[in-house]
Amino acid sequence: MDQQEEIMQMINLLAGAAQAGAQGVLARAALNLMQASEAVVKARKLQMSDEFQQAAMDQLLAARQALFQALELPEAMSEARQDVIDNGQQPYQSGQ
Repeated sequence: MDQQEEIMQMINLLAGAAQAGAQGVLARAALNLMQASEAVVKARKLQMSDEFQQAAMDQLLAARQALFQALELPEAMSEARQDVIDNGQQPYQSGQ
């Protein structure tokens, strides 16, 4: 597994932890990123207006930036590990 796949797997697990109720900053940021990504895909699939698609993309970029900023917080990684462990390493479930 390459580094990009590992990162996506971790985001997926963190988002799954947030779906299960984890309140950690990285888990919540990962969930926001996954939901924003789904919104972009849905906007494109439904052929929404260009403005709507751009707004969805802007939200995706903002969610990505928030995740990167959250990574800089002290104790964020240890909290994230605990969130994933507490959730039994269950992945994100699309559409929930």
